[in-house]
Amino acid sequence: MVHLKKLILSRPYLNRIPDQSLLPDVQPTLPADNKVHYEPTRAAYPCATRADDGSFAMVYFPQAEPDSIYYFYKRLIELRKKQPVFCEGEYVWVDKNSNDYLAFLRRGKDDVFLVALNFSEQALDIP
Repeated sequence: MVHLKKLILSRPYLNRIPDQSLLPDVQPTLPADNKVHYEPTRAAYPCATRADDGSFAMVYFPQAEPDSIYYFYKRLIELRKKQPVFCEGEYVWVDKNSNDYLAFLRRGKDDVFLVALNFSEQALDIP
């Protein structure tokens, strides 16, 4: 996922044009229910976009699979809604100077959560 994000961010965003003509043999599959974010019948449906000057093109799969970053953020949002400490708690930084990770405590009246994000490609020990 890190490499995909780097690739997508390495190209200009505002001059992208959706262009399904780059995939002439792919027939669109419409969702049965617009409220469902993952449908196996649509998960393998590719989309294409290109730069308006023709300097690059991208083909991607917009459907979020259950282990995708979309569902990861969805679970984080659900946790935030269930745990008031994430909205009202105090921040206590574990280490502000690391480039490899971000770690902090979120303290509330009754709860304390450790939030740790690893930005490196290796497992890390956080002090």
